[in-house]
Amino acid sequence: MRQKRSSENEKMSLKIPSDSAHLSLVRTIMADLSKKIGFSEEEVAKIEMAVDEACTNIIKYAYKDKDKDKRSEQPKNYFARRKEDVNKPIELQMETSNDRFVVTIIDRGKVFNFNSHKSPTLKEYLNMTKPQGLGIRVIRTFMDEVHYNHKPGVGNILRLVKNLPK
Repeated sequence: MRQKRSSENEKMSLKIPSDSAHLSLVRTIMADLSKKIGFSEEEVAKIEMAVDEACTNIIKYAYKDKDKDKRSEQPKNYFARRKEDVNKPIELQMETSNDRFVVTIIDRGKVFNFNSHKSPTLKEYLNMTKPQGLGIRVIRTFMDEVHYNHKPGVGNILRLVKNLPK
């Protein structure tokens, strides 16, 4: 059942530490805002999953090669980086209107060429010994528009747009 569409634009910002413990809060906020403007349960789930995948990729990979272990000059693994990464924020800017939901995600991690990333085919994915790599495909499939750019001094900016069906 759809809720009544809001006729007002709303803007909200959220800054979370780069730690997966905060992803449930992000999902809750995404669901609440998208339901409020009238998305179906299926579309709400797609928005939640796309934003969760984007944030998870930032948490897992954005700082991976940027920060090196001072003793060995090797990239730190996720668990070794976790204590430091929680101080590196992920900023989410949400904007709702009566016809769409826009989420802008900003991080200061490693530059990633999102636009040229090629997701594995289903056959390649099934043949992987350690399956991964479908997150960007999920984001692109579940959202109506996906825009990525990097601005020096600001960071990586990922803009996700979901339009309400007419």
